[in-house]
Amino acid sequence: KSLRTKLEIERLKSQIAPHFLINCLFLLQNLAETGYGDSEIFSNLVKCLSEHLRYSLSDEERVSLKKELHYVENYICLNRIRFPFSLQYEISGDDDILDAQIPILLILMLTENTIKHNALAGKELEITVRYCCCEKLGQRWIRLLHVDTGKGFPEKVLENFNTGQRRETKGGKYIGLYNVMKRLKLLSGEAQIRLYNKVGAVVEICMPYVKSVEAKD
Repeated sequence: KSLRTKLEIERLKSQIAPHFLINCLFLLQNLAETGYGDSEIFSNLVKCLSEHLRYSLSDEERVSLKKELHYVENYICLNRIRFPFSLQYEISGDDDILDAQIPILLILMLTENTIKHNALAGKELEITVRYCCCEKLGQRWIRLLHVDTGKGFPEKVLENFNTGQRRETKGGKYIGLYNVMKRLKLLSGEAQIRLYNKVGAVVEICMPYVKSVEAKD
């Protein structure tokens, strides 16, 4: 059972990683075409992209919340070059749980999904990530909220998730979102996920607090 779970996690990660690679290569191409190719800015962004790819292709299964949020912010900053004056973000919460262990790419993929489906030049998009500690049945849990001001989830996606089906939509659309949710359930079986629309799309995740190995080290 442990081996099957590990293989399933690796299979899902292999579907997620190319998503990041393709988007980063498109970003690099766009920067070159808009005149950044011979500048110091371009060189610095290549370095940032390399670090981003190294993280998204990492063999790690779990990382600290602090580490994940660092790369979320890095990804947003990279995309602000693609969409100048369009992307705004806020990341805030209870710093006491920054050492919490979460599946790698959990929040990053949600952010990537938001930008992929909503970002347009000249149109403002806000992304908010909040994290806090809560108690459930005498146990310490963490609560993560990923909110955007985009067009929200299609009704079919909400229906599939909220009825427990969690199937990919036709044509593989939102497959990254589905795969991250599957990995979350595999790596933290008690985790609870809720998708809904407010101003835009909202993803709410609750999971038991476990101190990350890197934090312990």
